[in-house]
Amino acid sequence: MVWIEKWIHHLKAGMLKIETRYSPLSLNQILLCRCSDHVGRSMRNVLFFLTAFSLFLWFVIYRLHHYLTKMCPKTKLQLKIKEKEEKALKERRLLNEEDRRALAAESDVAALQKQSNDLLLLEYDRLLEDNQNLQCQNLGCR
Repeated sequence: MVWIEKWIHHLKAGMLKIETRYSPLSLNQILLCRCSDHVGRSMRNVLFFLTAFSLFLWFVIYRLHHYLTKMCPKTKLQLKIKEKEEKALKERRLLNEEDRRALAAESDVAALQKQSNDLLLLEYDRLLEDNQNLQCQNLGCR
């Protein structure tokens, strides 16, 4: 804004020089007065448009700042939520893997129990047979 004030001051000084140069009333002075009025109006128009543009630019920047400050917490929150979801997904995968291992271990234990039960039954049957054979031999001997 300082350069605008300097420019306005320079134009006013130039118009003052023009006015003091032509002291007697003449056609040139009348034309210059009309020109200086035109220059004054032009300067006012330029200042008006510059002020309006500055106001518009300020409004745009204000709204941008408002929206950015409004959106930043949302994006931070969304990032935190996304990180938590990824962490939960990893934990769920680990739990699923542990569950699979546990199920596999349980099925192995069940298979081993069944196998040991079958072996115990076979051994029991063999011992019963041996016992009967021994009792028969013992009774047959008497």
